[in-house]
Amino acid sequence: MNVHFTASNYELEKHYKNYTAIVDVIKEQGHTLTREWLEEDLKRRKKKQSYSETEYKDIWQKVKLSILKADVVIVDGSVNSFSIGYQTAFAVSNKKPVLVMTSDHQISQTVVAGEDNPLLCIRNYNPKTLEAVATEFLMKFDLPQQDMRFNMFIDRETRTFLEIESYKTGKTKAKIIRDMIKNEINNKNGL
Repeated sequence: MNVHFTASNYELEKHYKNYTAIVDVIKEQGHTLTREWLEEDLKRRKKKQSYSETEYKDIWQKVKLSILKADVVIVDGSVNSFSIGYQTAFAVSNKKPVLVMTSDHQISQTVVAGEDNPLLCIRNYNPKTLEAVATEFLMKFDLPQQDMRFNMFIDRETRTFLEIESYKTGKTKAKIIRDMIKNEINNKNGL
């Protein structure tokens, strides 16, 4: 599964150990990060080099692409940050499952806690529970890539429609239904 990981780079040195622990959990479970940024940001912070406006524009384009390529997003929200809030909102608005983890404060005292969306998971963690919190989320959304079986009941009119369409097109009834659903998803600009 492709995972976008984000966190504030403010006080990066202080939180680096937790951030890399989260990244390690992601990778140890066989998932792929859609963007690697921790090392580069850490080097810049140690050199006390800030990003230019042009560099920030480039970074935001990379972040957006990373989120869009990702199957899920994991956010360390231990440091309040406009950037990670924006990334969280962008991910949720693009129908990506998002885990917001925090170690330093109660997330219930922030705006994101007011979001009522089944794709948004908010969890506190400490060094002992970090792996379990991340693993639970990753397992919940790690669906197999192959086709999955789905059974349903249909009425007589729908069955007749599918029989006729199958005869006309040479497609199976299942293929007709899948194509209709994919068409609907595309009409709504994705999931």
